[in-house]
Amino acid sequence: ANQIYAVPRWNNLKKSYDMTVQTGIDGFRVVAQRSGEYGGQDDAVFAVENLFNPVTGKEEQDLKATITVYKVVSGVKCPVTASARWSQYVQLDKDGKVANLWAKMPHVMLGKVAEALALRKAFPNDLSGVYTAEEMAQADNPAVRPVMSMQGKPKSDLEGRVTPQQDVSFEDIDLEEVVAQ
Repeated sequence: ANQIYAVPRWNNLKKSYDMTVQTGIDGFRVVAQRSGEYGGQDDAVFAVENLFNPVTGKEEQDLKATITVYKVVSGVKCPVTASARWSQYVQLDKDGKVANLWAKMPHVMLGKVAEALALRKAFPNDLSGVYTAEEMAQADNPAVRPVMSMQGKPKSDLEGRVTPQQDVSFEDIDLEEVVAQ
């Protein structure tokens, strides 16, 4: 099974790639199964939600994936739920566009992040401090992260200069369309 990956990560300071080792979601699943306390999980549930962004001071739409895993404690199946939001985990390329697998399979990628979060919550002794490649993909994003505006319309007045206080929108992604896929 593909449990551990060597992943090249762009290092802006060195202007070159560094090799990092990361766990895949299959590695998390194996750890949970080997604990003897893993009771399965539900499929990811996707929703578009309106959230207040404390950086921009505005309400914005965001795609959320939620997964519940079950941990068996003293014979009782206990639900452990976690959610991941698109704006916090989507991987962008150097031009700020949605990258590779995140553009091709947005639900799969965001679902994997939510699953990893839920598994880490359910099995902290085994997974604390361990992160999946899907969770860490956003580490390569530009310093300023785009967000989806309430209207879903891209901002065109940025003139190549972006500051953390500006509301930058995904130009190529319609969250309603992503949810419908």
